[in-house]
Amino acid sequence: MNKFIKPLIIASAIFASSNAIITKAYAQISNIGVVSPELSIANTKALSTAYQQIEVQYKVQLDEIAGRETNIQNFRKQLDTNNDNQVSQAEQDANAAVVAQIRAESSAIDQLSVPIALAQMFAMQQISAQYPTAQQQVVTEKQINVILAPQSILYSSPSIDVDKEIQNLSQDVIAKLDALVPFVNINVPQGWQPDRNTQAVYQQIQQLRLAAARRQAAAQQQAAASAPAQQPAQQPTGR
Repeated sequence: MNKFIKPLIIASAIFASSNAIITKAYAQISNIGVVSPELSIANTKALSTAYQQIEVQYKVQLDEIAGRETNIQNFRKQLDTNNDNQVSQAEQDANAAVVAQIRAESSAIDQLSVPIALAQMFAMQQISAQYPTAQQQVVTEKQINVILAPQSILYSSPSIDVDKEIQNLSQDVIAKLDALVPFVNINVPQGWQPDRNTQAVYQQIQQLRLAAARRQAAAQQQAAASAPAQQPAQQPTGR
């Protein structure tokens, strides 16, 4: 089983002597790779397809969730009596009925989201189960001796070619996962519940997907803002 090297917190009193030992040890290691399991799983074709299928299968629930989210936004506007785009505690206290409606809408959204999240986690778990095999195949083919998580690389000297010394294995692992798990089942068996590890990986993948969506939206807004304004068509002049 491959070991993930975690950052060590070294007490300042022994840092000077320990640092020399650590530096020497790393200098003797070759074929170092870096990979993010969550990012690799999130970018598989099977998971992308599964999410699309889930959106179709649960369209009614997703549409209702969107409608209730719009209701919450409208209720918040009702609470914002001074129009400062913020809802203070005083504004909430002054209109308890609207606050109750927001809580009711939020509770309904939570209930509607449960089967959708379960389907997503069930799909993801099938891919996650094959991750160790995919990683081991890459390790064997590329003769990797050490694998680091991306967050473990805190600093690299300018004299070190990181791309050469540390191989990014993410695309290799994704390719292996795509071959091992070309598709997944999104129909959750009755009574199935995700374990803690599945829930933790799912939360990280959801954060990655949300961050990617925000970057895409920001890029689209920037492109739209920088696009030259269309000039009105000139009318032909009569003679």
